[in-house]
Amino acid sequence: MNFLLGYLVFLPAILAGGLLVHQLWGGNQPARLLFKFGLGAGLGLGMTSLVTFILLLTTNTISGFFPVQLLLLGCGLALTWHNWKTSPLLPVKFALTREQKILLSAFGLILLVMLSAYILYALMTPSGRFDAWMIYNRAARFIYRDPPNWRDLLSSEMYWLFHADYPLLIPVNVAGAWNTLGGEIMRAPQAQSAYFLLGIFCILMGAIASLRSTGQSLLAGIALLSMPVFFYTAAREEADLTVAFFMLAALALLFFYNRERTAVLAVLAGLCAGLAGWTKNEGLLFLLTGSFAWMLTFHQQRQWQDMKWYLLGLALPLAVILYFKLFLAPPNDLFEQSSSAGLGEKLTNLERYRVIAESFFKQIFAFGNGKVSILLLAVYGLIVGMDRTQNKGQPIPAAASAILLQLTGYFLIYVITPHDIHWHLNTSLYRLMIHVFPSMLFVFFVSIAGPETILAISPNPSISRRF
Repeated sequence: MNFLLGYLVFLPAILAGGLLVHQLWGGNQPARLLFKFGLGAGLGLGMTSLVTFILLLTTNTISGFFPVQLLLLGCGLALTWHNWKTSPLLPVKFALTREQKILLSAFGLILLVMLSAYILYALMTPSGRFDAWMIYNRAARFIYRDPPNWRDLLSSEMYWLFHADYPLLIPVNVAGAWNTLGGEIMRAPQAQSAYFLLGIFCILMGAIASLRSTGQSLLAGIALLSMPVFFYTAAREEADLTVAFFMLAALALLFFYNRERTAVLAVLAGLCAGLAGWTKNEGLLFLLTGSFAWMLTFHQQRQWQDMKWYLLGLALPLAVILYFKLFLAPPNDLFEQSSSAGLGEKLTNLERYRVIAESFFKQIFAFGNGKVSILLLAVYGLIVGMDRTQNKGQPIPAAASAILLQLTGYFLIYVITPHDIHWHLNTSLYRLMIHVFPSMLFVFFVSIAGPETILAISPNPSISRRF
C-alpha cells in the first residue's frame, strides 16, 4: 500500500504540469503529446517544489505542499476546459509501418525486462543509497520533523559530505509528500525519481519522433533502456536523473523553438534551466551552459527579442536560488577548503590533468553498465551517416556546445577539487555522465539518418511525419 501511496502523492503535480504545458503550447499529435506529458511531469514537480519552498521560507510550515499541487492542477483543468475545442487532449490517429512495429516490439520487450529489474532493485533498496541517506532524505527529515527549525539542515557545522549547501528541489517535495501521507514513507522519494526517469524517456522519444521519425525515436528509447545505470539511479533516490531531465528538456525545447519561434518555448526552457539549478550544484553550471546554447540560437536566428521570454522563465527559480545561496546555504566544500596557493598548484599540475582525462575516457566508453555502449552507438552513427538534409538550420552546434561546456566544467572541478582526486573521480564521475548522457543521446539521434531513410521506407504513416 505504501508503494502505491508513494506514487499517488505526486500525481496532481504531474497531471497539472502536463495539462498546463499542453494548453500553453498547442498540438495533439501523438509524438508531441508524449513530449509534453514528459515535460509537464518534471515541470509540475519543479514548480511545486519552488512554491512550497517559498511558503516554507515565509511560514515555516510544509503543509502547503498538497494545496500547491491542487492549485496548479486546478489551473490546468480550468485551461483545459476553456480550450477544449481548440486544444483537445486526445491524439490524432496514427499508424505504424511493419518495420516500426518490429522496433516497437523490441522496445516493449526490453522495457518489460528493465521494469522488472527496477522493481526488484527498488524493493531491495527501500531507503535508497548513500546520497539519499546523507543528503536528500536527511534534509527532508529536518523539514518534515521540525518545520519551525528547518534551517538547521543548512548548518555550516554539518560534515561536508552531507552537502548542506545543495539546493532543495528534491528534499522539499519529499518532506511535503511525507506531510501529506502522515509519515516517512520511503517509497515517496523513490517515486519522485521514477517520475523523472519516465519524463526523460517521454521527452527523448517524443522529441525525436517529432523532429525525425518514429523509428528513430524507438531506437533512441532502446539505447537508453539498455543502460541499467538509469534504473539503478532511480531506485537509489539520487538527484542525478532530475538534473539530466531538466538539461534534456531545455535543449530539446531549443529545437522546437528553432522550428516554431514560439515565445512560450523559450519561457519553458528558461524555467527548465532554472529548475536544474534548484536541483543540484551541477545544475547551476547548466544555468550558464544551457543559457549559452539558447543565446547562440537567438543570435543565429536574429531573435534577440525573445531573450526576454527565456529570462522570464528563468526569473523565479533564479531568484530562489540566489536567495538560498546568498542568505541560507553554507559555503561549498569544493571552494571553502581551497587556498589560493593550493588552487594555483592544482591548476599547473599536469599529472592531475592526465589522471582526470584517463578517467573521463574510461568512463565514456564503459558508461551505462549495459550492452549498448557509447562506442557501439558511435560505430552505428558512422555506418548510417549524418542526415544532412534534416540537419540544415538545426541548432545542433548550439546544443552540442552546451554539452561540451558542461563536461569541460566538470573536468575543471576535478582539477581544483580539495579532495583525493582518485576517490572523487571513482565516486562521482559516473553520476556526472548521467547528467549529460540523455542530452548526448538526443543530439546524436536527431543528427544521424533514421532507419526509415536507410531502408527507403515511406515515412507515412509514421506519427512523426504528421507533426
